[in-house]
Amino acid sequence: QVSDMEASRPLAAHLSSPSSLSKLQHALQRSRVCWLRPAGLRFMSSGQGEADKKRLHYDLCVIGAGPGGWAGAVRGWDLGKKTCVIESRGGLGGVAVWGGAIGGKVMLEVGKGLRRARPHLKGEAAATADGGVWAEVRRRTRLAMLERATQLDQQLISLGQTRRFNRPTLKRAEKSGTIQKWKGDARFLSPNEVSVGENLVIEANHFLVATGSIPIPLPKFPADGEYIVTTQQLLKSAETIPQSVIILGGTVLGCETATLLASLGTPKIHVINSEAALFPDDDADIAAFAMDSLERDGVHVHHQSYLEFAKIHPEEKLIECRIVHTRWSQNVEAGGHAVPHRISRTYRVEKLILCNGRIPNTENLKLKDAGVECDANGNILVDEHNRSRSAEHVYFAGDILGKLGLSAVAEMQGRYAVEHMFSQQYAVKPSYDGLCTVMHINPEVAFVGMCEEEARRRDLPHIVAKIVLENCASGLIKKYSTFLPSVEYGEKVEDPFEVPESSLGFVKIVVLNDESQRLLGVRCAGEGARSVIQAAAILIESRQHVRALARSSHPFPSILEALQECVRMVLGTSIHKHHLIPDNTTYIRTYVPSGSSRERRGGRD
Repeated sequence: QVSDMEASRPLAAHLSSPSSLSKLQHALQRSRVCWLRPAGLRFMSSGQGEADKKRLHYDLCVIGAGPGGWAGAVRGWDLGKKTCVIESRGGLGGVAVWGGAIGGKVMLEVGKGLRRARPHLKGEAAATADGGVWAEVRRRTRLAMLERATQLDQQLISLGQTRRFNRPTLKRAEKSGTIQKWKGDARFLSPNEVSVGENLVIEANHFLVATGSIPIPLPKFPADGEYIVTTQQLLKSAETIPQSVIILGGTVLGCETATLLASLGTPKIHVINSEAALFPDDDADIAAFAMDSLERDGVHVHHQSYLEFAKIHPEEKLIECRIVHTRWSQNVEAGGHAVPHRISRTYRVEKLILCNGRIPNTENLKLKDAGVECDANGNILVDEHNRSRSAEHVYFAGDILGKLGLSAVAEMQGRYAVEHMFSQQYAVKPSYDGLCTVMHINPEVAFVGMCEEEARRRDLPHIVAKIVLENCASGLIKKYSTFLPSVEYGEKVEDPFEVPESSLGFVKIVVLNDESQRLLGVRCAGEGARSVIQAAAILIESRQHVRALARSSHPFPSILEALQECVRMVLGTSIHKHHLIPDNTTYIRTYVPSGSSRERRGGRD
């Protein structure tokens, strides 16, 4: 702020000496203005050469402004530390904002609305809905991402000044710190120095690195942003809804992308899955449910397959892909051993979408200059606090660790890292026992804790109880509340209800079979599945007896009724007596790790 008289003077007059320049920088910082001199701009005065790089010092330097980095920076503000955030991608929020976590879910919700509306539309109306929806999807997705980024930017402005707290609050200092944002590529110069762009060097006592992950690059099929795209590039590259796609990777992201495109109206969708089934390391019932969901959407999943060849035809605006299927058969001449037979098939599609996984984003960070060591595979060596074993002032959070690629995990790790740096009495080590995940297919699938297969691999004594939602009020409501498609008066409708029983879903729990009878994990499929796993997560984290859940009340009707009924099945007090009504889909069974497992279906002994 300058007086009217000063404002009338040219800016050059204010910057005529190094002291004036220093005062201006200091005033801008106090005014919460983050000032980084543009590359190529030099302030000159008589007898003064090129200015050296600007150097700033902070208590905490956070590299990466995604969920982990932003949460850690705000926690540093709570603890009264002078903090800076370096972001190279241009906006706060990272992939959680600018990738699929917000934009992709907006598209999914729009797709759900279209899925419900499409049976009621005929002829021209249906064609208009599918033809004009893509532009609206892109607009709404962009608005959602911009609004979230704006919210974070506004919060950053409010956190740029030191504030005193009106009342003593746990886990906070007497007065806050400050947060400044710098844009540019961060590279370590030394254990305590980071360069940002070409004009700034930041010195810090501690560092939190949360640069996230990037899609695994495929040298044979490099993403060009037009024909071969990642899920983030899909929204930018497609001017209309793609009419044919091949998705490389039968991962959770691959299944969600297939569901999204099917709901928006893509008629031809192929998914290449290298395994014999979806999610081979998780619950078999979940994999079967997801497979049924994709098949109902018209998605063709190629199991035990790989992409051998891809050629772009720009004149036709198509990409030609050759998929090789592996089939196994016994060969008598080879002693009865299984012999692979490979069958190739060629498809021409508009897009090849890469969903083959992600790797830590450590490119150009020069972690070695910070003293950070990695193993032979490039994984960062950290201790139980996610602190570098060789450089104890450098912590890591989120996808860069290459373990659990979830926004909630990154945020939890970022908060804990900063607490462990500056205030260990407040630090509570994260627990991953009650980790929750939701897969957004139709309908959704939710995971928390251990699956049945994992309990068997660990050779734990356990009880498994499963109930299908058809046997609960919420499932019946869903089954009979589907609106009929538009039909003429008097027209016969042979199958008025389009919701098959297999699509209603189920709840399945795994309980440790000992005196504690604590909950190990839950798998839930069906509409509203995400509301089940949070209650289960709290029970898993607290290691309580499942009786606590059996005694609690639940809203009726809701999917929580099925969770509670599963617990009662384990305790032998269920309302639904499944052993009196033979049913292969609702059951209870016990695993005994005594060399030969014993399973039982029906009531408790």
